[in-house]
Amino acid sequence: MTGANGFIGVHVVRALRDAGYSVRAITRNAGEGEVPHPGTDADADWRPALDGADSVVHLAGMAHMPLQTRDMRRRLRTINVLATQRLAQAAAATGITTFIFMSSIKAVADHSDDAPLTESSRPRPEDCYGMAKLAAERRLGRTGRDAPSMRILILRPPLVYGPGVRANFKAFARIVGLGLPLPFAGIRNRRSLIYVGNLAAAVVRCLQMRDVPGGTFHLSDGIAVSTPELAQAIAAAQNRTARMVNLPVSWLRLGAVAAGRQGHFSRLAGSLEVSNRHFCCSFGWSPPFTLEQGLRATLQT
Repeated sequence: MTGANGFIGVHVVRALRDAGYSVRAITRNAGEGEVPHPGTDADADWRPALDGADSVVHLAGMAHMPLQTRDMRRRLRTINVLATQRLAQAAAATGITTFIFMSSIKAVADHSDDAPLTESSRPRPEDCYGMAKLAAERRLGRTGRDAPSMRILILRPPLVYGPGVRANFKAFARIVGLGLPLPFAGIRNRRSLIYVGNLAAAVVRCLQMRDVPGGTFHLSDGIAVSTPELAQAIAAAQNRTARMVNLPVSWLRLGAVAAGRQGHFSRLAGSLEVSNRHFCCSFGWSPPFTLEQGLRATLQT
């Protein structure tokens, strides 16, 4: 597994080991029992890391990084696209039977319209990160056609939360925890999330169900919530009550534009609903943790 010491990786490693799998953790700064990452250059030698392995779970990549400069966008392409393709090619050459790639729903879109995003939705990524994920997926598609004996599973989760989460979710939870009035009562959106425990359980299920063919699968907790509902659920997980006030959404939009926070407004007021039906039906799976359970585990750490 690459990215084994990242936010998602530590939970996936634990879930796999609990399920009885032997995990070879590949990390940049390898500690005891870990394997050093060979790098992202074209001449990186993956053979020592792959030797004797049966499956690869590829989580490593750039995320939550400023991508305004050409150099950073070049690094994004090297790490998230080219290195993914090279690892898959090396995996196929060494006889790996299953290759799991952790993509993102951002490879499809940053928002949904009247219906949840499904695997048949036309991809329209809106930022460099989503474009890189989609490019990696397409290169994996070509690798899969060249190596039909290796099953390639592409997983597209939405926002992932859980113990150790950072970035926007942590900031939102902190604001809710202050107990101040929140101007979200008028927002009527639908957003999907996935608890990291559910995501880890889905990876385990992929390895358990060897007869399911490769493909692309959307993941989520199975329900979508509005921003007010999420705030209320976060408050309840902290044994609090969220205080809501009803400001016109147009006022919130104008305030976000004036503050240069249009992206924050889109995430707060826009919809990004994801259907996990294809994965659940294909793998006979359902998320083992509810939103409430996931939030309590997240906020009590």
